Amino acid sequence: MAQINPHWARWIAASLAVYFKTVADNAGITLLVEGIDERESEKMEVDRAELRINGPFIRQLSEGYFRLDVDTNILLTDLMGGEVENPYNLMTCKPLCGWWLAARTGQRKESPPSSLASVA
Repeated sequence: MAQINPHWARWIAASLAVYFKTVADNAGITLLVEGIDERESEKMEVDRAELRINGPFIRQLSEGYFRLDVDTNILLTDLMGGEVENPYNLMTCKPLCGWWLAARTGQRKESPPSSLASVA
């Protein structure tokens, strides 16, 4: 009889944190992972993204088969640099759209869906 693996939650959270940190580092954005990274002043005084991971919420579908649902939330913080800075700079960063797409579809695409394109 297959049972719930007690390590699933840790493995999923660590995998997501490493993935999103890699994407953020490549995009030049500071990423804080809730519950892992400390909210130090030097990290809070820059444009940043904060990652929250909820779950996994585990449901047994049948004998030996489980469904794991995980919620990820990314909070984007853009510090206004006065009148000369575009207040939407962080929102137009393509890697951020890629984060959502990769998590939503399990694959990478170059352009955001129309719902994100209209916001960005």
